[in-house]
Amino acid sequence: MDIILPIRIKQIRKEHGYKSQQDLADALSVDRSLVKGWENEKKPVLPRLDNLLSMCDLFQCDLDYLTGRIQEPTHDIKYFKEITGLSVEAIKKLISLKGTGIDGILSEIIDHKNSDRFFHALVLSTDEDEIAWRNLDEIPRNLLSSYAEKPIDFSVGVGADIADFIASQELTSIIRNVRETHEKGKEERRKKEGLTDWRLAVSKQYRVYAEKQTRNEMLERLEDDYNDLHTMLYEDRPAEEEKRIEKMLKKIDALTAKISNATFMEWNQGIIQKEFEDMYGNE
Repeated sequence: MDIILPIRIKQIRKEHGYKSQQDLADALSVDRSLVKGWENEKKPVLPRLDNLLSMCDLFQCDLDYLTGRIQEPTHDIKYFKEITGLSVEAIKKLISLKGTGIDGILSEIIDHKNSDRFFHALVLSTDEDEIAWRNLDEIPRNLLSSYAEKPIDFSVGVGADIADFIASQELTSIIRNVRETHEKGKEERRKKEGLTDWRLAVSKQYRVYAEKQTRNEMLERLEDDYNDLHTMLYEDRPAEEEKRIEKMLKKIDALTAKISNATFMEWNQGIIQKEFEDMYGNE
């Protein structure tokens, strides 16, 4: 058997914080002697498939990584590394950011029309060849005063400060542009939703609360009247009056159901409120 597997198992075990073979054995619910055999480079013991798959789950890697067929933990990371040139650790960091909100900001920066300036600025402070002399016009004079007659070394001292200054100017500019684009998009979405500012949002929230209160008050009034009318049916009354009471009870039942089940749109039409007013008068 190829010795890559025992080497890779030992390596990934330590990378994930399992300092001893016993630690890994405990995590996989196997005997330590098995782990010892798996990591024996001279006479390696081939793990059973179920144990290999358990290790893949534990270490969050593909089987091809354990067996040495790929050098990245997963095929997805391998592919992403090939097309972006990012390191494995950088890719893992990006994956960990998913769902945090930062991933959305990164997407906006990458998608931005001036993203090339952003990435250019990132290398300014580390690559002196990337610093264009035309940019020196943007540097405060005091930073250049001691370099009047000699070449500037952008890797140390004041030269590094210059590089950092140029990079920060570029980064600040592109981030400001991204923020403005982001805020503009949010404003357009708010306008589409009819919320041009926080006052309208609060007003809408209050209106919903007030309408909920109105509904509850209507339902309480209907419930009280229903109980009173229902009690009247047990008293001695003329047949004609009993029919009127029963008719009123059905009407209250129907209106109660409408109020309880009305959608926000139905409520805004005002038809239900009119039925209530017709029943009780505009009190």
